[in-house]
Amino acid sequence: MKLLKNISFFESTNYSPWPLRLIGLSPWQKTERTTQEILDEYNNTWYKNALQAWENYSDSHESPTPSCFFRIFDNIIYDQMIQSSDVYGITNDEHLISINRELYTAKWSVISALYDNLIIDILENYINSFNSWTLIELGCGTGKNLFNSYAKLPLTYIVGAEICTNAVNLGNKIVKRCNINGEFKIFDYFQDNGIHSLTSDIKDNYILFTSHSIEQIELRKTNFIDQILRLEHPPEVVIHFEPIFDNNDPSLIHKLHHLYSTKNLYNNDLLSELRRYEENGHIKIIDLQKDVFGLSAFNPTSIIVWQIQR
Repeated sequence: MKLLKNISFFESTNYSPWPLRLIGLSPWQKTERTTQEILDEYNNTWYKNALQAWENYSDSHESPTPSCFFRIFDNIIYDQMIQSSDVYGITNDEHLISINRELYTAKWSVISALYDNLIIDILENYINSFNSWTLIELGCGTGKNLFNSYAKLPLTYIVGAEICTNAVNLGNKIVKRCNINGEFKIFDYFQDNGIHSLTSDIKDNYILFTSHSIEQIELRKTNFIDQILRLEHPPEVVIHFEPIFDNNDPSLIHKLHHLYSTKNLYNNDLLSELRRYEENGHIKIIDLQKDVFGLSAFNPTSIIVWQIQR
């Protein structure tokens, strides 16, 4: 059995409705993406289900662990995607993904593990390089990335920041039940001083990261970068695991990624905003890896790492 099967763009139409949508043979365009819509999708559905799943799991296990819980919840997510095949285009356990701009099919458990380990590998490098044992994730969702990192890396404290109350409640319940050093707080990218509130009590070196949360907002409509520039005690580095669009990239597959994000009304300005601040001498981008891995084939994760220029 192959864990990954490399396929062509033409073959990919057998595994997802998106190839035909992107080349205009199957009409599709999201017409609205409001804050309330995002909250309904995540807080009132995914994170509400996650909170209930944790209650069920922790009540039936004497010594619950985050790793066991998220294994169970990954299977719940998979089942829900199968049930909503009209939305996700998934009818069996062969998922269309992308790795370095090539298309593959793989089972859900395989691609979930690949993405988890991609995040761990990148974070580990910078945590050790900057002796930063505190980790903050903005838009942390269920907290899975933070709990995985806490279990596998030499961290002493984790902070999860999320706009959805059900996700914050979930994170704090796991922290308390599993005796983990950390906390989860309400955070809104559009709040003027939210990052200061998250970091004001941190005295040691720390790293701040995001994973597919900035894709939900227009960065230029926030003061996200300016908030970080104003911090008396800023992060050693900021790491983004996010989809990006590079207007100077001639790759056809990259342009299809841009079309996907446009049709879904996702953010496209992360890289351009960071480059604007870099050109003005405020920050320095120290790593940029484009379209590394796509849990969703046409919405791949890129990696951007930057520092404040003092």
